[in-house]
Order: sequence, then C-alpha cells, then structure tokens
Amino acid sequence: MNKIKMGYGVYKLARYYCDYLWDKITLAVVLISIAVVVNFADAIKVILPVNCVSLVIVIQVLYVGVRNVIEVVRKSRRIMGW
Repeated sequence: MNKIKMGYGVYKLARYYCDYLWDKITLAVVLISIAVVVNFADAIKVILPVNCVSLVIVIQVLYVGVRNVIEVVRKSRRIMGW
C-alpha cells in the first residue's frame, strides 16, 4: 500500500512539474543536482548514509517548495501593489 501511495506522490509531483514549473531554470536545476550527486556519490555516502536517488528526490522537492514560496510572494506583492 505504501508503494502505491509513493508512486501516486511521484506521479503528482511529475504532473506539477510539467504543468507549472518546466522551464530552462528547472531543467538546469535537475541536471546540475543529478550531476553533483553522481559525481560526488562516494563522498556523500561517507558523510550521509542515504540513497543517491532519494537525495535527488529530496533536492527536487525542496526546489519545488522554494519555487512555490517565490510565486506566492510575487502574487501577494502584485495584489498589494508593490
């Protein structure tokens, strides 16, 4: 049951990416985060005992969160007239 929920969550994140966030900046963040994790996988494993794929997913979730905060701030400033 947890795998189904996790798969659904990944699907929803992918749909959100395609609908709202897919631009050149997002592509650069995805490629750079994957490149950094792949190139420094051994050093990361020494410091943090985590799976590299899950580390990339966490980085992407954080990126989506930061983008959402930026969009909310922009919209609120437009509404207030700043």
